[in-house]
Amino acid sequence: MAIQSVYQPTLFYADRASDKAALQALTDANPHLIVLDRIRLMLEELIKTRNPNHVFQEAELQARVDAFLEAYPDDSYGVWVYYPWLQRVVRILPKAAFIELRTSRNQYKILPEEQALLGTKKVGIVGLSVGQSVAVTMAQERCCGTIRLADFDVLELSNMNRIRSGVHEIGELKVVNTAREILEIDPYLEVEIFPEGLLKSNMPDFFTKNGQLDLVIDECDSLDIKLLLREKAKQLRIPVLMDTSDRGMLDIELFDQEPDRPVLHGFVGDLKADELQSLTTEEKIPHILKIVGVRTMSERMKISMMEVQHSIKTWPQLASGVVLGGGVTCDVARRLLLQYGFQSGRYFVDLEELIPDRRPKTPASAAVSANAFPYRLFQELPDTAHMPTAPVNNHALHLDRTVLTALVRDAVQAPSGGNMQSWIWRWSGRKLYLWLDVSRTVKLVDYQALGTLSGLGAAAESLVLAAHARGLHVRLSTFPKPDFPELVATFEFYDQPQDGCEPHKNDDLYAFLYQRQCNRRKVSVGVSTEKLEQIREFAAADQYFKLHLLEDKTAIGKVGKIAGIINRQRLTNKSYHDELVHEIRWSAEEAETQKDGIDLNLIDLSPLEKTGFQMAKQWSLMSQVAQLKGGGAIEKMARDLLSKDTALGVISTPEISPEAYFNGGRFYQRLWLFCTKIGVDWHPMPAMLYAFLRLEHGQGVGMTPEMKSEVGELKHQFSHIVPMPAGAGGILLFRLVPSAELPLASYRRPVEDGCLILDN
Repeated sequence: MAIQSVYQPTLFYADRASDKAALQALTDANPHLIVLDRIRLMLEELIKTRNPNHVFQEAELQARVDAFLEAYPDDSYGVWVYYPWLQRVVRILPKAAFIELRTSRNQYKILPEEQALLGTKKVGIVGLSVGQSVAVTMAQERCCGTIRLADFDVLELSNMNRIRSGVHEIGELKVVNTAREILEIDPYLEVEIFPEGLLKSNMPDFFTKNGQLDLVIDECDSLDIKLLLREKAKQLRIPVLMDTSDRGMLDIELFDQEPDRPVLHGFVGDLKADELQSLTTEEKIPHILKIVGVRTMSERMKISMMEVQHSIKTWPQLASGVVLGGGVTCDVARRLLLQYGFQSGRYFVDLEELIPDRRPKTPASAAVSANAFPYRLFQELPDTAHMPTAPVNNHALHLDRTVLTALVRDAVQAPSGGNMQSWIWRWSGRKLYLWLDVSRTVKLVDYQALGTLSGLGAAAESLVLAAHARGLHVRLSTFPKPDFPELVATFEFYDQPQDGCEPHKNDDLYAFLYQRQCNRRKVSVGVSTEKLEQIREFAAADQYFKLHLLEDKTAIGKVGKIAGIINRQRLTNKSYHDELVHEIRWSAEEAETQKDGIDLNLIDLSPLEKTGFQMAKQWSLMSQVAQLKGGGAIEKMARDLLSKDTALGVISTPEISPEAYFNGGRFYQRLWLFCTKIGVDWHPMPAMLYAFLRLEHGQGVGMTPEMKSEVGELKHQFSHIVPMPAGAGGILLFRLVPSAELPLASYRRPVEDGCLILDN
């Protein structure tokens, strides 16, 4: 069966004997055919329309119709239209009278001469979700004479939230359904369909066969076709419109007036359609996101984009938005075809902005501070806190500014939670004091600042190595003032060995202080068994802290799932979200200026993940994601990150105390530097361990009841993967990956920038 017979009605002209015979044969062969003669009704309306200042009585009107039809014996007036898919035949007015009557209510919003001109125009529409609304609206308004439709897809039930069709049409080609609807409105319109969709091979026919198009309306999803059709439109100097059905956004590209205009307003740069053949789907995503304009999306669309392929299959479109888009696009198309003066650009008809929601905004809950967080701001400590902790050994050295600055600069190369660098170094009376800077901590995710203390321990270990590298000996004392837990450690320096000085066993690790790096990249190659054995052996030399190495892929996958849920919780809980946003540096400029925090560019994210992460910065979005119990995309990021890993490390301490975590940091800094030495990088992922600590030892302060329940279940699952004795605590969980040369490194605050205070 020819494709035309599927959607094209057959016209039988009443004044043609051959057509009358064919119609009789058709009705004889199809006794169930419904025959509708609507000619008198149309003539009545036509007579009244042509005589607008006259009020007809019914008898007079019928007499006028009878008189008119007497001139056409044997019912030879009008046209019989056979719709095979409807199994109906209907008699209507001849073309000129039909168009006159059908468009009479357009006057004078459309002038008669404009209506006649529009009847000569040819419009091509690519993509028939939004495109169906555009096409049908243009047909209703009759602002063109020919419509070319291109779409390869079939109608599904989920399409019918926005596409006007019946359930009996499910499975039909969208292009056929749309063509039928148009021709049921107006059988005199020329409708041409491209059921294979718009392709490079059929593009010449679509644009020029049976006359060149006057306008192209792009509503397709394919980036390749978007570029191809614009390249062709530029070549033929045909304008292009595109509606996205979100915030009433409409793009106008007047290639008829500006043939050198960059396609899509330059959002895709100089990218050509042919170049897309070498790009993967993931590599195309940045270009697609630039086209749709993530920054200007509606809030609900942003939320939905974050949930695509998780709690929803694809991005949403509403009938109201699609119908609005159909109306806006039709209006602009009509005026464009009539050569109104337009400018290319992107325009919004945002109903939510024009008619805003006036309900009182629910105030966001304030961030919950962690109860009993025992540390005070350095600036608020009493003078007694800064007094000497103990008499200085007479043999202790007085170090000059140059040496002290060099030592501290080496020390602060150590890792710290969220790279917040929560340390203050103070030199006074031949002692170097290490203080916890509580202003640079995140209280909720870091239970009792234990993670921060481990970072200070790592810095202390680095300082010891730095001093040894300069021929100095170091005596380190931890938490010397019980009344002032903010004072974490003191250091004295000697040129000869003294009782209580730090051993020199690991001095060779200093050489790797500046090579050590946090490697957050996804990997496809794991760490060798030989290197893992070396790591185990090095860690075993410390009898206090325990390294658990996970190599089983199933176990690693379970940890990835737990890590993903914890990440989702951090972004869907207001207090945790605030801390995470504070910890991230969202742009290269922000990272370079502040020189702390986690540079988003150091996280190995796909373009889609990076966009989702940027959107997750907005609590207004994440609060709604939380209400929807969504966040699957966030969970997936951690699962995917660990999916190809061959080794995870967990460091635990037999007791939970500030001193244990400080010394744990010293231990993991030695272990990390050793791994650097043998060509293995780390990527710390400690959030889950500190969530477990907060739940078990901190009564879950800051967690919602649902979060407490979920974290409790996750801790139970984790205990089966990494068993720890009662009273033990996790210090750090980290990925082990082969060393790689990274394009960027984490910033460090300059020592001179308030990090080091010199009293004398």
